[in-house]
Parts: sequence; structure tokens; C-alpha cells
Amino acid sequence: MKRLLLCFLSFSFLTFISDVRAQVKKSNLVGFWQVNTVRTGSALQACYQFFANGEFVYSFDEYDNRSRIRGASGKYTLEGKTLRLYIKYRKEIVGGELVQGGMGFQSEEIVLEGGKLIKVPQTSKVPIEIDIEICQSKEGFSCMKLQNNIYYKLSSNPKETVFKP
Repeated sequence: MKRLLLCFLSFSFLTFISDVRAQVKKSNLVGFWQVNTVRTGSALQACYQFFANGEFVYSFDEYDNRSRIRGASGKYTLEGKTLRLYIKYRKEIVGGELVQGGMGFQSEEIVLEGGKLIKVPQTSKVPIEIDIEICQSKEGFSCMKLQNNIYYKLSSNPKETVFKP
């Protein structure tokens, strides 16, 4: 009976330790994160900027020349393995024209060109809740898993978009 109790306590302690290690710290989150790769080109893929003051900016994939919604901004909180995003507004394109995509550098035949970028306030106060895990790539890059996507840390400075090893 004592061995069974000792095994149970040991297992409980190890589970507690692994849960504590798995928790994401705000200091690790602060920076510039891009989905799928550390490489940057003429545009960025979907990316997050997390600031130390609890603010975030999310930018949609700049290679997508069809979407009217270009980004979102607001506040974030961390609680254990849960990232909560409280969106204050989104950036959206109004107007513009559908035109033929450029041969060779735009993947779509029809793209949105022109228009005006405006801020649209978010009326819902319900946060978006995302499971978050910090990871390390095989190449040694800091990464995080958000839902089904892997984001790579390009910089600890959320205003820098260039990878600095």
C-alpha cells in the first residue's frame, strides 16, 4: 500500500513539474512571430507581434491578394497553456477592383487591387482562446504552436521583422 501511495505521489509530482515547465511565459512570447518559416521575402506570411505591455497585432498573409481583412489588433493574456486574444479592431480594405494577378509572382488569377485600408472596431468582447505551446525546431529556432500552426520567432523585438539568430 505504501509503494502504491509513493508511486501515485511521484507521478503526481512529475505531472505537476511537466505542467509548470510547459507553461508559456509572457517574456518568451514578446517578439515577432511568422507562420511556417523563419525565411522572409518580398512579403510576410501570417504573423503576430506580441508586445510587453499586453498588446498584439496580427497580420494576415501578405501574399494573399484577395482578402479584404488584412489584420487585427488588441490585447492578449496568458493563462497556463491558453492564449486569449481580445480584439479591439481589424484592418479591412474597402473599395478596390478585381484584376488579373501578375504572372509569376501572384498565385491567383484574380486579385484585389487598390482600395482604402480602414479600422473596423470589434463589437464582441468575447476573447479568442487558443492553445499555445512553446517549442524548439530541429534547427534550433524558437517556435510556438498555436492551434494547428507553427510560428517561428523572427525577433525578440516585436517591431523587427528580420530574423536575428
